[in-house]
Amino acid sequence: MTRFDIHVNLGSFPCSKRGKSPRYISPQEMAEFFLSQGITHSLVLYNRDEYELLRELISLTDTKVYGVQCIMGTKESPTDITKPFNFDIGKEGVVGIKLASERGWWTDGKEVWSGADYTDKYHKKIFDSLPKNTIISVHTQGTSRMDNVARPMFFLNYSFKYPHLKWVMNHGGEYGPAITTARPSSERIRSGEGKVNLARHISHRMNVISGLHCAEVCHNVFIDSSCYSVVKGHLYQDFTQWCVGSDYPFSENFGIDYVSERKRFEKSCNINDQGGIDFFEKDVDELFENNVQHTNQLIEDYNNRENKKPNISDSEERMLIGRVDHLIDDILIDYYEEYQEPKYKQQFKKLLIESIKQL
Repeated sequence: MTRFDIHVNLGSFPCSKRGKSPRYISPQEMAEFFLSQGITHSLVLYNRDEYELLRELISLTDTKVYGVQCIMGTKESPTDITKPFNFDIGKEGVVGIKLASERGWWTDGKEVWSGADYTDKYHKKIFDSLPKNTIISVHTQGTSRMDNVARPMFFLNYSFKYPHLKWVMNHGGEYGPAITTARPSSERIRSGEGKVNLARHISHRMNVISGLHCAEVCHNVFIDSSCYSVVKGHLYQDFTQWCVGSDYPFSENFGIDYVSERKRFEKSCNINDQGGIDFFEKDVDELFENNVQHTNQLIEDYNNRENKKPNISDSEERMLIGRVDHLIDDILIDYYEEYQEPKYKQQFKKLLIESIKQL
């Protein structure tokens, strides 16, 4: 059985200015995690200068590894935006890069800062330098702040600007987890205590649904689902361009692993593992053609549902017409003088028959 974990973290990731680094995950520990969770394919994020960890992992596991280099630095060694970027793309197992709005450190030689604004000019310099079919795994941050750019609208804009690159939307536009995005009780809403939580819940729903529509329509956008929420479980069932990410080991803070995440989604959704593999393996031009066909099929299916003629037998139709005749002539028509004329009576009967067929 194919199982694609589209988000795991190797090594120990750079901290943010607000938080600590997660525990260190060695190649051996990651290989054991893959084995224990039945993972056949995985997007593996690794630190800027730790390619050797990825190489070691590849040698230890039968899992297909798609290595993605985090290009932000550590606090001790921030990435200098004034110097050429040293990408590992082209090395064994490496398919792309990772950006994060909240983690990692940068410098311009004068100042040092944590996190990234994806619309800054130095990111354009990065995107311009990437070869065709490069994976760009980008963090999205759950917040209702107006200045938050780490949300699905970024993917919509940049997938059009860079149609030859492949964009992985981490967390589907909104991290969660479920406990922080749940709708507050009516009592807390009425009292005003739940105002912030309600805004967070609404923002979560808005980001999730906009992320799904973006990935479904844009040929070069695919969703990493981490972490599960009730909203995601409800909405994802109607979309195809996503598969499950565990965000291991960050997810340990919430008692989550890949198997538990998958089971939650499987209650209501079909998980598109093969779609994730195809997104990584196929040329972006082929993804575009497949997307056009997929979109055309969705439109055709919709039109077929709208235009489908009711399928009933001749005997059933005669019985239906007889019952409608009785209903109109003997019961209803006396109440509606405008339908007394044969012409209007017949129109009324025809409309009613067609309505009943649809039901």
